[in-house]
Amino acid sequence: MKNKLIIILSFALTISIGLNSFLLLDNKPFATSTASLNDPLQTRPSISHENIETITNNVIPSVGQSNSHVYTSTTSEYPEPEKSDELNLLIAKAEQFFSAHLFTDAMDYYSQVEEMDELSAKQIKGDWLAAAYQWVNQNQYSLVSNFLSESLNIQPYDHDWLLLKIEWLKKNNKIAEAVEAYQNLIRHAFDLDKEKVWTEQMHIMALQKLLYLKEHKSWSEIINFCALLLSYDANYVPYILAISEAYIYQDDATSAISYLDSIRYDENYQAKIQYLYQLIDAENNIAHAIALTKVNEHFIVDAQINNQHDSALMIDTGASITVISKDYFELLQNHQGYEKARDMVINTAGGDEQAFSIKVDQFSIGGYVLNNFEVVVMELPNFDKADGLLGMNFLKQFKFSIDQNNAHLYLEPHQ
Repeated sequence: MKNKLIIILSFALTISIGLNSFLLLDNKPFATSTASLNDPLQTRPSISHENIETITNNVIPSVGQSNSHVYTSTTSEYPEPEKSDELNLLIAKAEQFFSAHLFTDAMDYYSQVEEMDELSAKQIKGDWLAAAYQWVNQNQYSLVSNFLSESLNIQPYDHDWLLLKIEWLKKNNKIAEAVEAYQNLIRHAFDLDKEKVWTEQMHIMALQKLLYLKEHKSWSEIINFCALLLSYDANYVPYILAISEAYIYQDDATSAISYLDSIRYDENYQAKIQYLYQLIDAENNIAHAIALTKVNEHFIVDAQINNQHDSALMIDTGASITVISKDYFELLQNHQGYEKARDMVINTAGGDEQAFSIKVDQFSIGGYVLNNFEVVVMELPNFDKADGLLGMNFLKQFKFSIDQNNAHLYLEPHQ
């Protein structure tokens, strides 16, 4: 009897051990890696299509390679539950239409997947973004444009679609539109950290564009672009500096000063602000400067006699009086009679020369006019580059300076 009891207990123990082992094996969790939105390169668990192939003629696997700089890899710590046949069918349909570039249908099925299973939708989205960024890099802009048209039509404020759009616009050099896309992104961020990052990215992109335009002296484009930028970010100093400089070179000092005055006390940009104020002064001077023509080491200036006769005079600060040649005087006499004012003896490098002077009613250079002005008439041999000399009897009436590097004469009346 005792032996029979031992046999029965041993048999029961064997059955218990075997049953526990079976249960442990049967309940072993899946070791499945899931791909998050942040890393579309992660491979999704293969989908069983045995029950689907009779419905879909061709099941398309996950599409595209990832832009590795866009995403970061994560691995799920939890097992992925088995998908229903209905969900598997929707996923297969979404991928099939995406692969065929039928984005309207693809996004429709994607939306249905998202309603049923958020994780599966993220996996699809990650794959599609990877493919779309690859299209951007390969300059397949029509594909990107068509895809964005459908994705943003369904989800107009989705961050991932908007970031893709920005990348596409940048590649197409549509920077103004990219700025507007960034603004749409920032307005719907609802996250201060993201707003800060995207705002900084937008600033970098915009300033690179402004630098390019400045290098090409595209001042009107800078003004228009900065007007757009400032409509979104009215107090961003680099934009104000850029539009101020553009207005200076467009000879609109008033507009430039109005922008600069709004930031003139900003301590972080004092060097640049002061430079632009100085540039305004320099540009104003150039606007009032009188252009000269350089001939060898001399400068020729245009003058007018009695508002009707143009003459080219060589500036000679060593000459006490303005001189015209006898040949030019005869030309004047053909149009208007001039009476001799007085006879003179002029000391020249070759000795004393007989000459006479005349009085002209008006003598002007660059809008600066002297009335009843005396001019000497004398022989000027080998003087074929000008009609005479501009002497000190004109120049001493003004504060004057000559910018030899830029060939400008500056005149300013005495106070």
